[in-house]
Amino acid sequence: MTIFSITVNIYVSIHLQFAFMILKTISQKLSYLVCSILFLTITTTSHAAQWEINPTVEARMGYSDNIRFDDSDDEESGFIGAVNPGVTIQKNEGRLRVNLDYLMQNFYYIDDSDLSTDHSLDSIARYEFIPQTFFLNGYAIIRKVLVDSGQGLSVDNLNDTGNTADETTLGIEPVWVQNIGTHTQADLAYLYATQSFDEDTDDDADVDVDDNDRQRFLGNLGNRDKEGDRLDWALGIRDESVDFDDGEEFDFSSVQGELGYDVNSRIKLVGTYGYEDNDFGDIVSIDEDEDGVFWDLGFIYGFGEFT
Repeated sequence: MTIFSITVNIYVSIHLQFAFMILKTISQKLSYLVCSILFLTITTTSHAAQWEINPTVEARMGYSDNIRFDDSDDEESGFIGAVNPGVTIQKNEGRLRVNLDYLMQNFYYIDDSDLSTDHSLDSIARYEFIPQTFFLNGYAIIRKVLVDSGQGLSVDNLNDTGNTADETTLGIEPVWVQNIGTHTQADLAYLYATQSFDEDTDDDADVDVDDNDRQRFLGNLGNRDKEGDRLDWALGIRDESVDFDDGEEFDFSSVQGELGYDVNSRIKLVGTYGYEDNDFGDIVSIDEDEDGVFWDLGFIYGFGEFT
């Protein structure tokens, strides 16, 4: 297969108000509630914010001798044009932190006079309600995912393989961080996320992807990353469940302890011991039992001093 392309990047600057107009358009793919909370928070804090907004427009023209990755004798070739507007938004100071990267890919298959549009979004927002103690994270992700690994894959969506799905993930996660004395820290986090798929597969594809809801609880206690301590220790617990629309359910839980000891400025001994209860094998028909004890023991050698 022969593919060549010409890429032109155009960078311009716009005001914050125009960026919000772009976000409003994007929000049609997102949860109304999550977006309303995010926009309200941004609006009420924007006067004190330091925002970095970088819009982009990419124009491309390429040629493929097998547009749909067809392995039969009916290969289709042709020119493909693309105009891809996007925007990145960052705010790394203050109580509100935002990191958003959005791209709209518009592909025009010239020989077929066919136009297709793909959306790509990777965003996270964190609001600090209580300084260094209580945080609220929000996630929004849109991406193309492969449905059947046995069929063709296009790296940049340029080829219309008919073997992808639009995956939309929305999540919210409250986090509590509590210092206990001067050397110990406890972290608690609860994640609720929903994942939906809009399939774009051929009629003969026999692999389905199911919408699902995910819940995850994380708890950690330890003195990891505390300066001046040669002995690092941590206790962790995790409980996670995924409910699929087809009725399947996946549960995973684990508890583990970790130890680390700085022998000197370059050598550190590390070890982990824990137990996990994992029923993922029941879903994918794996005969081996996934439950049981796990452990590891080793050392880390650093070319520079440990800090």
